[in-house]
Order: sequence, then structure tokens, then C-alpha cells
Amino acid sequence: MLIFGHGYSAAALTPRLLAEGWQVTGTTRSDPDRLVAAGAAPLIWSGDDNGDEDRITEAIARADAILVSIAPDRAGPLAEGPADPVIARFGPALLQARPRWVGYLSSTNVYGDHGGGWVDECTPPDPGMARARARLADLTLRAVTADTDAFARFYGERLGLKPDGPHAFRLGESRIVAAEGPAPARAGWRERGLRYMTVQIFDCDGLTAALERQGVEVGMAPRTIGQVRYSFVRDPDGNWIELSERASLTGKPVREG
Repeated sequence: MLIFGHGYSAAALTPRLLAEGWQVTGTTRSDPDRLVAAGAAPLIWSGDDNGDEDRITEAIARADAILVSIAPDRAGPLAEGPADPVIARFGPALLQARPRWVGYLSSTNVYGDHGGGWVDECTPPDPGMARARARLADLTLRAVTADTDAFARFYGERLGLKPDGPHAFRLGESRIVAAEGPAPARAGWRERGLRYMTVQIFDCDGLTAALERQGVEVGMAPRTIGQVRYSFVRDPDGNWIELSERASLTGKPVREG
């Protein structure tokens, strides 16, 4: 696993990964000895053009898993340019890589101060610090599309997402923004790499059926695991979307079967 920003959280994760047989490489601004002590191979990168950038690019190509734990440089929509320093510097290498898993580790500071109480995915974000507000504002997915009008019709009219700028839509606290370019190769949602995104909805069966009637490709009919009912559909560019009806969010039990 390659970890961008091997800080406090990553340092706690590394021993568990090592115990399961992983090899861990992490980036640090200036403290390689701390990574060595934790059992990770250090790479120096401070976010600019200095450091082990060539070695980091090689590590991206080799990685089975990539975890980004670096805060955005600024708040602002991704449509105006990537705020994430990892994407800004290593975007082309990341697009060419084929990891089995990619993750982004945010921070509990996006939920604000709860006086030591528990927070989870149902807790409304309430950031107080500027750094936390930047993290929350940067939760934006840029989707490459060959047809921005078809993109807008699918996400706006068929999924019913709220517009949030030119060819951009709001998904709760996140955004999806169209980036015009060649459509990505169509692939199965179980293949390696980033293959699908999840949208939380209130009626998985109803929305899946409605989309299928409109000619949308359904990759998997609704099914239930635990208290989650979910299905898979494709957008016009072939991107898979998981439609997830989660009882803890909707406040009602999910359908069985």
C-alpha cells in the first residue's frame, strides 16, 4: 500500500497492515525516521516539485492499494482546478495505475466539536476550522464525459440531483462535475480500479425500475445485505453507480430478497 501523508492516522494503520502481510510505503515532508520506526518505507514529498517524485511515480505504478490522507490546499470546486495536491501533481500517473483499491482518508474535524461523543456517516458535517471546511468543500468527483448534455440529462433529470454549477450536481455534501473528454473504456463494476460510486437514495426498487424503463442499463437488480438494499446502473459514459437504500439513513426497514 502507498500512503500519501503518513501522519497520525496512517501511523496507527500501518502496524495492522504489516501484520496482514502488506508492504507499506508512505510519504512524509521531512521525517523519514518516523516512518521507518513504524515499519513503512519513506518517500520525501512536501507537496511541491522537490523530493522523491520519480520514486513516488514508480510506487504509484506498483501499488496494489493507494490511500490519500493529505488535506486539500484550498476550498473551492474541483471544476476550477484540483485542490487536492496529490491529484494536482500525480494525476496522470494515478490515471495510468491499476490498483485494486483507492481510498481517501478525511478527518473527523469535518463534523465539528462533539465534546468527545461518537460521530458516524449519519452525523451532519459542521466544520469549524478553515482546514476542515476545505476538506468538506473538496468532496467533489470529476467524471470524464464525451457528451456533457447527456451527462446533465442523466444526473439531473433521471437521478433527480440538484444542479450546482455548470454541468455539476450536488449529492448531499458532495458534488459531481462533468469534465469533457473521451469516454472511459467500459468495464465491469467488479474489476480492478475505481469502478463505481455510491448514491444514497430512499427507494432502490422504485428508482431502479424507473431508470430501466427509460433505457438505462441495469447491471444488477436490487438485492439486500443486512439493512442495505442496493443495485447497479450505468450512466451514459459507462460509469457504474451503486444505488444504495440504507435503513440507517432512510429511517425505514429495507425490502427483503
